[in-house]
Amino acid sequence: MGGLLIYKNAAEVFPHETCKRITALKTEEEPSRYVEVPERCKTQFDEVAKKFGLENTDKISLFLNRGAYPISSGSPSFPNGAVMGLPKWFLFENDIDIEKAGITFQGRDIKWDSELGVMIKDCLLPTDDMIAFAIGHELSRIQRLDYLAINSVLAPTWLYLTFRVVNATPRLLKLNTLFDVILKLLLCRMSYLCYKLTNAHLYHKVCHDADDVSAKCEPRMLQGGVDLLSKRIQLNLIVRRLLGREGKEFYTKEGNEIESSLYPLLTERLKKLKALQDSEDITKDDHLQMSSHEL
Repeated sequence: MGGLLIYKNAAEVFPHETCKRITALKTEEEPSRYVEVPERCKTQFDEVAKKFGLENTDKISLFLNRGAYPISSGSPSFPNGAVMGLPKWFLFENDIDIEKAGITFQGRDIKWDSELGVMIKDCLLPTDDMIAFAIGHELSRIQRLDYLAINSVLAPTWLYLTFRVVNATPRLLKLNTLFDVILKLLLCRMSYLCYKLTNAHLYHKVCHDADDVSAKCEPRMLQGGVDLLSKRIQLNLIVRRLLGREGKEFYTKEGNEIESSLYPLLTERLKKLKALQDSEDITKDDHLQMSSHEL
């Protein structure tokens, strides 16, 4: 229980020493130095933070991570603050940046002037709206103190309750040693599966709520969210096709990633954002119709 408590909370309590140090993108010339965050990312961060009404932005450290998605850890309400890692492809501002980045596929250079190369470049070019949406998503998530509190104690508490239930089986059922061991193993397995589903459901809800909050912050951020998820899905489909049979082990035919059930499906997130976009369009049309009737 103590080990789980430390594991689940170390990144939240010490975000700079854990999340940022482990995942941050570093320069090739000086491995100890972090890659500088682009100015337009800083500008979008300031604008979105202002929209969110955040005054203590100095307690949030912005950096570039080595992954394909934004991440965050900690909270502005905590003594050590929070960190927010934007994906490394947010460095690209134009086609030339991508071509000079030295990106290869399975050790082979990509022909950027080919049809496929143009499609890949389009998927790797973020707009300001996409950056703003990603920042808004993470700002919303790190402000969810209720989720941080539940997540910090969920795993240790679940383990403790599982231990108490499993430990009580010999006294309650009076089974022989073999059946008692089998029952204990089954209870532990069932408990783990239930925890896994509960933990994933909880994270999915927080992620969808963060999408919703970010999208509703500003119309351009809603469009940025739709574009961001659409491009990631499109890139996954391209990679799936290039990998052939092996690609089916990593990506579904819809463009979702198979590796983890913890994260919500990209297509599901995109569907919710498009539904929100459609509802806003309907509201605007109704408003215009009402205005025309008044005239």
